[in-house]
Amino acid sequence: MAYELHGFRQGDKSYLDIHATAVLPMTCQRCLGEVACTVEGSARLLLVPPGEALPDDGLEEDDFDPVHVWRDFNVLDAVEEELLLALPLAPTHDDCRMPVARENGDDSSPFAVLKGLRTPGARNT
Repeated sequence: MAYELHGFRQGDKSYLDIHATAVLPMTCQRCLGEVACTVEGSARLLLVPPGEALPDDGLEEDDFDPVHVWRDFNVLDAVEEELLLALPLAPTHDDCRMPVARENGDDSSPFAVLKGLRTPGARNT
């Protein structure tokens, strides 16, 4: 994991820019094998002192996220949160193919055991 932090003031407001990159092992949603996903997240946080209200105006522009910060504000938690928000919904290998349907009667299918659960005379609906 690599990350960059950049703090600055604009007028009477303090901001923190976060940019983080990590290569995470995930499960491919096609073949269920392991796939290394490069995850990259960025955010600008408006640092609001405790006791002050979080601003509502300007949030529709999505320029920054206001957060309350105390002296023990954990920057690594903020970095982790940005990476979590950047995770892919369905990670897959770039060259992964969809599993091929097996022929009827092929007992090597992971669903072959379900065949025995079917009750005689049951209707398929």
